[in-house]
Amino acid sequence: MSPKQFILVLLLLIPLTSTHAMMYEIIDHCDRAPGGNKYANELSIYYKASVLSGATEQVLNTFCQIEGEGKKYDTVTLQIESFTQSPDTVASTKDNVIRMNADYLRHYQGDIKKEFAGVVYHEMTHVWQWTGNGTAPTGLINGIADYMRLKGGYAPKGWPRKGSGSRWDEGYAVTAYFLDYCDGLEPGFVAKLNALMKDSYSDAFFVDLLGKFVHRLWRDYKLAHGSEEDYPKPYARTLPSDYHVPWKADDVPKSNAYLKYLQYYIHYMF
Repeated sequence: MSPKQFILVLLLLIPLTSTHAMMYEIIDHCDRAPGGNKYANELSIYYKASVLSGATEQVLNTFCQIEGEGKKYDTVTLQIESFTQSPDTVASTKDNVIRMNADYLRHYQGDIKKEFAGVVYHEMTHVWQWTGNGTAPTGLINGIADYMRLKGGYAPKGWPRKGSGSRWDEGYAVTAYFLDYCDGLEPGFVAKLNALMKDSYSDAFFVDLLGKFVHRLWRDYKLAHGSEEDYPKPYARTLPSDYHVPWKADDVPKSNAYLKYLQYYIHYMF
């Protein structure tokens, strides 16, 4: 078998309705030569397909998405190949295509099955989540993806502890734990936040859903875990003075959340 083995698998999995099912395409360029090859020994094609299926099911269930409400993909592709141009990148996703770095998998020293699943759950979230048409903070987007990894039971031992981090939108595990805290305050919070992010994004969504300015929620979260270090001065994404994201004249949510947000902002500042 050539070291550049090419595998193509098509599976009909996860009936979303009585007439609709997801199809998975797995294209594997990773060396699967037997004998001392941890990748080949532990990550079978059946395991990969099972993880893709489980990840899709969890993401769609968490987002409370049904056919016709979310993205209308009927196929998800997983490509495993060497990232020669960006060797330090673990994985990336564009639309409904997930690319994973074969070299990262070959050289991973820990539980490769758990790590593979964790990366897939993160990337599968990017397939289905809304991003406010590209206006949501990158840290929040990746935080939601790691939230899915966390809830799937695939958080690695190397993650920072709960309550760590200096910003709510720092991203990845830091934001994932914060979102888990918010979901504890309002069950289904992550699904509701994702739904609001379909067309646009505003920090005021936190006020709309939880009744508090996001930085107040972050402070409460930090205090709940015995830490308030590096607490930043609040800023408003929907205000012209925002230094984090360029001001956009139409960056105002289509709800009364903005008024609540301004009322809280003025009260907080003065």
